[in-house]
Amino acid sequence: MEKRRNVICDRVETAEYMNPNSFYTDAYKYQFLDLSKPNNVSEETLNNYLADKGVMKGMGAAFIEAAKEYNVSEVYLVACLP
Repeated sequence: MEKRRNVICDRVETAEYMNPNSFYTDAYKYQFLDLSKPNNVSEETLNNYLADKGVMKGMGAAFIEAAKEYNVSEVYLVACLP
């Protein structure tokens, strides 16, 4: 088993790792997504994602409405689908 060690970072390194723009590539960009409010994803985008999700196909508007009503991200809601 590999031993882990603490790394001491200076202010510049710390600022880089706290800045979402430093990670705005690939899947890392989603680690800073605010899930506590709607993210204003279009109905078309959601419907494209839901196209192969069985009974959820074409339900993008319902996810947008639920996101607004319950102050949660529509991205988070659709991500919970199998």
